[in-house]
Amino acid sequence: MRWRDSRGGRADNVRVLASADENDLRNLTNSGKISGRHKATVVIQAAQALVAAGIVHADDVSRRLPEARSAYLSVKGCGPVTWAYFRMLLGIDDVKADTWPMRFVRDRLPHVRTTDDASRLVADVASRMNVSATQLDHAIWSYRRTQPAAGD
Repeated sequence: MRWRDSRGGRADNVRVLASADENDLRNLTNSGKISGRHKATVVIQAAQALVAAGIVHADDVSRRLPEARSAYLSVKGCGPVTWAYFRMLLGIDDVKADTWPMRFVRDRLPHVRTTDDASRLVADVASRMNVSATQLDHAIWSYRRTQPAAGD
């Protein structure tokens, strides 16, 4: 939101982010690190990879999903979980099987080991419940983060 606010409410052009100054972006957001690199560096490189793949606007992601996914995942620090979250932030139905959803699934199905498997299970259950996968993901996340881990 700070990025969008700094742009006067406009944020649907990845070219702008791809050309952002890393220090300015770091000061605007945070100085956290991912994969040993500043998050601002990772974000700018992801934006650059998307632009190079012809993905410039939010709608381009869903229209050119394979290219967008490949470009995004080509950047060190951008993995399947953050890819799912990126899609969710764009309004695309998905599951971000990070810590809390993984713990929720593994509480009942300890054999589930990968985020891909957990994501598929949550999406399948959401479909059976006639809710979006994103809605179920949020409900699981909200519930599980308040519960002790199994065996605690």
